[in-house]
Amino acid sequence: MATNADYKPGVPYKEENERLYDGLLEVFAERKAATYAAHLLPLIKPDHFILDLGSGPGSITMDLARLVPDGSVVAADISSDWLGQSRELAKRQGVTNVTFEVADATNLHQFADDTFDIVHAHQLLYHVPEQVRAIREMRRVLKPNGIFSTRDLHTWLVSPSPPQLKGWRILFPQVVEKTGRSESFGSESHIVAHEAGFHKDKIEVSSWAWEMSTAKSRSAWVSGWKRLLTERAIEYGMATEEEMHGYEKAWEEWAGKGESRFIAVDGATLAWK
Repeated sequence: MATNADYKPGVPYKEENERLYDGLLEVFAERKAATYAAHLLPLIKPDHFILDLGSGPGSITMDLARLVPDGSVVAADISSDWLGQSRELAKRQGVTNVTFEVADATNLHQFADDTFDIVHAHQLLYHVPEQVRAIREMRRVLKPNGIFSTRDLHTWLVSPSPPQLKGWRILFPQVVEKTGRSESFGSESHIVAHEAGFHKDKIEVSSWAWEMSTAKSRSAWVSGWKRLLTERAIEYGMATEEEMHGYEKAWEEWAGKGESRFIAVDGATLAWK
């Protein structure tokens, strides 16, 4: 059994991701597979064994589990706190064919080769600095002809777009890159999947739009990025405290307007082993 167990990566992104997304978990908990995994759903069979990697609060996980009544799902996340929320959700919804594992996408040592019919990752690889290594691990644990599925941010816009935030829009991808993330991984996930071992002829791509346009979701998004971006931009010397506080005020004003919309486009990749 090959498990890559000798690899012990550092995970500085774990704590940052928890801080960044704690304020967004309530919004993420409303995500449904019908919307956020629509590219994958037609391929799921009732007896499939699925690994949902980066499962977060578990709303998509539970939907996947209901689609495999004769199979099961492993909810895996690097955060034990988020897995705890997922466990509670399973109890509340009466979902019994889900198990839970703390796991690092770059080192899935607890899973043997050729284990899963599907490995699903929603908005995970955007946050993983070693994306090729992670996809190689996902491919390793797939059965022959198993399906790798990822959906990640490609681009986004806000409407209305306040002119005082032009500088922030330039700063944002620079800080994201500095923290080891990729702001637009959804546009290149198919390329990285090929680098990780999937054959080009067995890769399919598609694009999917979504948005956060309720008062709750707008407020959560603004709160979330402030936790990390402001600190990092100042720490890296990329902006002053005064500049970041100005951006924060502009974003809070934007979030408070009923007509404001955050619109995003994801890139989805499916690949067969």
